[in-house]
Amino acid sequence: MATVTCAPLVVRTNERPNDSNSRLAHHGWFQYWRARDPIAYRGMLAFDFLVLAAVHPDVVDIRQHARPIQWWNGRQWEEYRPRYELTLADRPTKTERRVDVEVLSSVDLAQQRLKYGRISRECREEGRRFLVFTEKSLRAEPRQTNARLVLAQAGEGLVSDHDLELVRGAVDQGVSLTLNDMVASGVLPYPRAYAAALNLVARGELSFRPSRLFDGDTCLAGRA
Repeated sequence: MATVTCAPLVVRTNERPNDSNSRLAHHGWFQYWRARDPIAYRGMLAFDFLVLAAVHPDVVDIRQHARPIQWWNGRQWEEYRPRYELTLADRPTKTERRVDVEVLSSVDLAQQRLKYGRISRECREEGRRFLVFTEKSLRAEPRQTNARLVLAQAGEGLVSDHDLELVRGAVDQGVSLTLNDMVASGVLPYPRAYAAALNLVARGELSFRPSRLFDGDTCLAGRA
């Protein structure tokens, strides 16, 4: 389960000389079951991004200390450090790839589009991938709400191995995987089926369409 702590005062951290884009302050800590250490976030938009990244089945790791990159601002070279670096699993090739990420409001992106376009170009020339996320994608519903539902049930020890195996067995037997059908088939009571199914979604063993708000009639499918 993700936990968040917020300090009443802004905490100074991550200060680096000659880095005009250093992350000088954070507002809280984001902790989730795959991370060894809590991840600092600054602003609720960054928190919303971390929620989505934490439950994405292909995200292996989230790092807040991405490698810096030099970019030309039209007058001189500057050093820029992306907000986060994601490690993604490429399932077909069984390899991993890394993506640099910035999180901005759509207004900030519109005002600084030239800057981030130049940064993106420099990343491509170094063989890196750079993505910018705004509230238009991060706060799209019901995707954000679904991610929070999954995150609330994610982690080791929250659901018994017995319940997880029963839901896995239902998948193997071809039982129609909605929570209501599992309850009607006697697999598990609804609260336990709910917790086990979403825990398996967080593990990447099950999936559902994020375009529909998760409920008892949501179709669940196994992942290859």
